[in-house]
Amino acid sequence: RSHFSRFDMEVNAERSRRGDWAAQVSPYVMEFLGTLIWAFCVASIAPQSTPIAPLAIGSAGLVLIYAGGHISGAHYNPAVTIACVLARQLEWWKGAVYIVVQFFGGFLGGVISLAVANPKKCASFPPMHMQNAMLARCFFAEFIFTFVLCFVVLQVTGWKAQKGNSFFGLAIGLTVFIGATAVGHVSGGGFNAAIVTGVNIGYSIQQHTNTFFQYIWVYYSSCVISGIMAALVYQGSTVVKDADGPEYMAIA
Repeated sequence: RSHFSRFDMEVNAERSRRGDWAAQVSPYVMEFLGTLIWAFCVASIAPQSTPIAPLAIGSAGLVLIYAGGHISGAHYNPAVTIACVLARQLEWWKGAVYIVVQFFGGFLGGVISLAVANPKKCASFPPMHMQNAMLARCFFAEFIFTFVLCFVVLQVTGWKAQKGNSFFGLAIGLTVFIGATAVGHVSGGGFNAAIVTGVNIGYSIQQHTNTFFQYIWVYYSSCVISGIMAALVYQGSTVVKDADGPEYMAIA
């Protein structure tokens, strides 16, 4: 009897260790899978030039956010991760790992789309060759809506008053939809450096060119600056305080 008791204790301890390991790894796996699937959707939908493309892409993000929000916070976007780290909602080293797996997921999503959907005309960011004057418009288009996206994420998920709300995914998905509709013709409506990178890699492989990587700095710089600005504005908006400090919570 004591032998089986010890055996049961060892089995339970092993299960506990496995559970702890899975709990530690699952947020990174979720960020990887979520970014991969979203990048696949963007790369597959955008070349079709359908009027509902922004709605489809925003809806894909909405679904993935609800799927992974309770596991990783469902960032799927380096700009959002930067904003959350600076807003003290995520430890910096976890944020660094998030960004690495997001770029890896974006890369695979773009490549898999090329292999599966095999569009005749791949999507690219920006959607056309640009002169210097257009690059400024492209940058501000990406900056404005990436900032809005990060700010919305922080506001609908970061406050204690919002804890347990069921509309956070809808708010974030609609932000992507609105941004893509408003400025998609200017910059492509990427708002996500990881997905932009993956889509452009797929384009480069099919078209045998790296032309559009000369514009990648527009998306990287707007990603970093908008994430920083969104965190600063969010921190500045935490003016309602109780005895314990600002009324916000960690989302990951």
